[in-house]
Amino acid sequence: MRAVGALALLVIGCAHGPRSVPVPPDLQPEVERVRRAATRLVALERLQASAARLVPAQRRGADPPVLGMIALRTSWAPSGSVAFVVQRPEGGLQVLYEARVLDELRSIAGFRRLGDPRPLVAEEQEIWQARETVLAAFVEGRCAEQLDVLVLPREAPDSSFDVYPLPAPRVRWAGAQVMVKRGTYMEVSRDGSMELVVTGHQRFHVSPDGKRVLERVALSGECQVRSLDHVRGNGDVIELMDRSVDLPNEAQLLESAVLGWNFRITSRRGVWEVSAGELSLVSDSSPAR
Repeated sequence: MRAVGALALLVIGCAHGPRSVPVPPDLQPEVERVRRAATRLVALERLQASAARLVPAQRRGADPPVLGMIALRTSWAPSGSVAFVVQRPEGGLQVLYEARVLDELRSIAGFRRLGDPRPLVAEEQEIWQARETVLAAFVEGRCAEQLDVLVLPREAPDSSFDVYPLPAPRVRWAGAQVMVKRGTYMEVSRDGSMELVVTGHQRFHVSPDGKRVLERVALSGECQVRSLDHVRGNGDVIELMDRSVDLPNEAQLLESAVLGWNFRITSRRGVWEVSAGELSLVSDSSPAR
């Protein structure tokens, strides 16, 4: 699970950029796909982060560490549920904590530690299998060893999964505390630096049983890792060039929405801005028609 609050890069200026221009018609379907996928990923990531903060209050001293979280809708929990998977003392996996969620997997309605941990059941097994299948397939081409694997709940007509093995940012803490402006108020935060993978994202499409990778898609070019002050520069723009793609991807929108950073990404089709998880084209370099 993600080591910092959720999910960047050369800080170069203010976030207020030029006005957007119309997206070329041939790019509109992919822009809409990216936006839809990002909306689902952001909801899942925020749900995971919120639920993870509840674990310590329910945790007992001998409880094993959480290996990952499963979010799903089922016939017995149509509004949605989350299950936290841990290693059994004698081997294998079990669910030790679980919660109910509402609002299309956006908010937690209840959280509890199970007095009698249970095995994974039905769709939970398939989601966990999809996660493990992607981790096994994603040995080469990783930009970072620590991955946060997000498995989107079923949406495709064939009940297959989209799985995102996202590199988790690494934070190195310093001893000092600093005052950070968050909107209209100030807060105290620990000083430190963050290393963030800004390209090298991939999406895996996995079979309904979770056992086969049906498609592996590179969402951005080769790995770029940037180091930045993890608390300063909030609201600044981070410039990035990736000429291997036409537009930013859903992982970059997720990073922007969750971490609060803004991106200006130069692709082969123009310059794009990603701010608060929103995508806009600010300069079109598409070939003249």
